[in-house]
Amino acid sequence: MDYLNDIKKFIEILILSEKFHLLCISGAPGWAKTHTTRQFLSDLGTNYRMLGAYSTPLALYNHLSNFPSDICVIDDTAGLFYNAQALSILNAATWPGVTKGGKRVVTWTSTSEKVAVPSFEFHGKVIVLTNFLPDTPQAKAFINRSLQYNIRLSADQVADLLLSAAKSGHFASTYCAVQVAKFLGAKAREYAQSGARCPISLRTLEMGVEIAENEPESWQELLESAIPGVAPALLKGVAVKSSVDVLKILGQSGMKVSQQFTEFHQVTGMSRRSFFYQRKKLGLSHKRQESDYDGLSAEQ
Repeated sequence: MDYLNDIKKFIEILILSEKFHLLCISGAPGWAKTHTTRQFLSDLGTNYRMLGAYSTPLALYNHLSNFPSDICVIDDTAGLFYNAQALSILNAATWPGVTKGGKRVVTWTSTSEKVAVPSFEFHGKVIVLTNFLPDTPQAKAFINRSLQYNIRLSADQVADLLLSAAKSGHFASTYCAVQVAKFLGAKAREYAQSGARCPISLRTLEMGVEIAENEPESWQELLESAIPGVAPALLKGVAVKSSVDVLKILGQSGMKVSQQFTEFHQVTGMSRRSFFYQRKKLGLSHKRQESDYDGLSAEQ
């Protein structure tokens, strides 16, 4: 899997670089961005700390001040790009200030008794892992200051990667895994021919093998019904610049809210909490109905 080696190379470049202190790795969910990053940093013996993207700006500030010389890995970060305060903190931590002697000094500008220190110099590095890059001015300015690696996979590459994973010995039945991989590879090519976004990944392979092992007679039908397939056609040809755009389109689709969340997550990688929060801000929330939500909860 060449893209996994590329991720490792970019991490090495980040660690050795005297100019860049931020690496942004983006790409569709389910292709081992997080696992590869964590495993490679561990193999290098590098001190790193994981931070969830849905931490508050204060939690981010205190985290960086507590570990000013480590690598901070921020995972699942689509929501971070919409928080101006969080972006300001990360910009200060990863970009030397001209007025600060080239040092990366981070300062908490508002009043809070929970701030660990009022100001600190950050010497570490930051790795941002994200499924979705919004086209907002703030996000673009932030990303343009970073080393960047975007995972782009063609349908043929997806098919080859699935088949390689199936033959890796990871699954109890290689034969079963190979059959599922071939089936999903063909589906990936169908998505490509239609011009739709492909929702198939290594996670889909894991799910497919589980279904095939338990339902050997009907696994193809069951797996096909489990793969999200409405939103790609719905979003085809539409300029989607943010998660808000996705929500607006889905909100007009007539789909159940549970289906909307599935498609929203596939496109943006964002959580249920963000889904419901942004729906509420857009005025899309309505009285909860069991048939509409199908048990979907905003809690994670």
